[in-house]
Amino acid sequence: MFKSLCGSGTFKNVVVLTTFWDQITEKKGSEREAELKRTSSALYALRVLAHIFTFTPSVVRIQEEIRVEGKSLENTEAGSLHREEVQRAIEEHNKQMAELREELDAVKQSNIVAKLQLELAQEKLQRNLDRWEHERSELKRGLEEERKAREQQGEMLAKKMEELRRGLDEGKARKRKESRPVMEVYVVEEKDAVKSRKVAKPAEKESGVEWERVSRSQQEIKPAKMGPVVEKNKVYERKEAEPTKEEWPCTLQ
Repeated sequence: MFKSLCGSGTFKNVVVLTTFWDQITEKKGSEREAELKRTSSALYALRVLAHIFTFTPSVVRIQEEIRVEGKSLENTEAGSLHREEVQRAIEEHNKQMAELREELDAVKQSNIVAKLQLELAQEKLQRNLDRWEHERSELKRGLEEERKAREQQGEMLAKKMEELRRGLDEGKARKRKESRPVMEVYVVEEKDAVKSRKVAKPAEKESGVEWERVSRSQQEIKPAKMGPVVEKNKVYERKEAEPTKEEWPCTLQ
């Protein structure tokens, strides 16, 4: 059972300190007791810890099965082994109880001593059977409590995740709401700029046409050449008069 709890990979890190007083003679036990009194110090305990610290830390098997693999206590290696042991003990006691009943039925009424012995043995077996049944029920109750605890833990985790997600959504919505006026102003300014460019183009075009018309008019309007004038047998050569300001059809601005 203990090896199933630790796992084969972690079992090599287990250090058991014991006197084995139940398996030795009284003399040997006295010698070990005296040795413990002589070496009972902090340095002795540190020697034991120094030996343990040379091992590579590892996770026990039952913790890995429950936390990592998500198994229930009943489905772990240790839980399965314990359940099998309990079931085997119950079956063995039931078998012994059945045999005792048969013997009691076979004992004659006159053999009172044998009957009492069988009854005592039956009571002992019944107590052991009740103890195993109680242990099995306690194991089931522990499994049920462990399952409920895991469900509550899962619900609490889901609730926290939902609150976190809601907070993130609210933060994103608030950020979008705060940045919307700036975007709207930028869009309006961009639209106004485009509109101004569109309005300016016809004005520039009209001014160009006007300038072209004025230039063409200036080229077409030239002062007329005056021929020679005869006055009293005199010939005068009239010069081309410069156009006056009033003669221009339009004035350049």
